[in-house]
Formats: sequence, C-alpha cells, structure tokens
Amino acid sequence: MKTNNTVYSIGLLLIVGLLQFRPCFSQSEEPQKWEIGADLLSLFDKNQLPDYSLFATRKIGEKGFSLRTRLGFQMNSHKPKNNQKYHLNDNQNYNYLIIVGIERDFANFQVGNGMSLYWAVDIGFNQQLTRKHETKFSDPDTYFFDYSDYRSNNYHLNGSIGINQAIAKNLSLRLESSISYHLEDDIGIDYYLPIEPNQPLPSKKKLVEDAKKSNATGRYRYSNNYLSLIPFNQILLTFNF
Repeated sequence: MKTNNTVYSIGLLLIVGLLQFRPCFSQSEEPQKWEIGADLLSLFDKNQLPDYSLFATRKIGEKGFSLRTRLGFQMNSHKPKNNQKYHLNDNQNYNYLIIVGIERDFANFQVGNGMSLYWAVDIGFNQQLTRKHETKFSDPDTYFFDYSDYRSNNYHLNGSIGINQAIAKNLSLRLESSISYHLEDDIGIDYYLPIEPNQPLPSKKKLVEDAKKSNATGRYRYSNNYLSLIPFNQILLTFNF
C-alpha cells in the first residue's frame, strides 16, 4: 500500500507541474492564486481518511484569505479466488472525504524562500462503507446467504494552525495541526436469506434482491460526538501558480 501511495503522490505532483508549465519568454509574473497538492501523511501514518486525496486553495481578495478544499476517495475489495458455485465470500470497502473551508495568513517570515503561518476553519464529511456477501452454515442442515451493509458517517468541524514553507519558486511544504469536533453516526444492516445447501447459487444481484425482501434482518445504529486533537493533521507537498 505504501508503494502505491508513493507512486500516486509523485505522479499527481508531476502531472500538476506539467499542467502549470509556462514558456520561459513570459513577459510578466502573475500573482500566484492557486495551490494544489497531495497529502503525504498516508505514506507513513494510517488513519481513517482515504489514502488518495487532492488538496487545493484559491486566494480571494487582498487580505490573505483563501478558500480551501480537500477531496478524497478510496476503494478496495476482497474476493477469494477459490470461490465455488455453492459458496460466496467477498467484501467491498469504500471511503469518501469532502472538506471545505477558509484560511488566512497571519504572519510571514523571510526563512529560506519564505515562510507563512496561517489559521483555517473547515467543515467536513467522511464516510466509510463496507458491503459483505457471504454464504454460511449455521448447522449441518441450515444454509443461508448473509448480506451486510455497514457505514460510518463522520461530520466534523476543524480549527487548524499551519506552517507553509516555500522550498522553491512554485513548490511548498505545509505542516498543519488541528482540533476537531466530530459527530459520528454508525449504521449496520444484515439481511439473512435461507437457501438450499449444495445447490448452484443464483447471481449475487439476485441473492441481494431476495435477501432485502426477507424479514430476517438485523439492524443497529450508534451515534457519538467527541473532540480530537491531531498534532499532524496534514503534511502537504503543493504547487503554487
């Protein structure tokens, strides 16, 4: 996974760099208003957020304010190669992230190519979704199909302080810490469908449809709210243009 993340981050930054290439005979320098980059934190620290995300800011006005957003998505699935026509065992995992907010520089220093300190306020939504399809024996004579749908919805409000260090003309490194208030809502549903043992299974789509029509279901819901302090919320390598 770390190798894939490294390739993803390097590839993303190269693409952004190529898109922002300007001929050397440009007559004048335009103010840099956009900043786009990749979060490097997932390369060495696993958290609940997607491994793959894109961060962007856009300066507005002349007082140091910027709009900012972070979008992320991750998907993986597990399906054993030895599945037989009488058995099914696979699961699919999805992870979505959207964050929007505003930030403002409040101090600037002549360190290296330039350093700024900033604060930011964001609202965000992160959903983790898992779907499982499995055939099981509860006893030698009872065979059933189990379809489960689990999702965790996390709504959060973040207050952050960060450092933006320019390491080249169009390249910066950001380090950000935050305190977050979370509202978490976990929902799980299980559908159980009795099936004939040692008989070829119908399609997975048909099994799911029939399971949802059955009355044999299990449900749970759990809600929680909490505060979290995140010393390293984001470590970003960004291009400015």
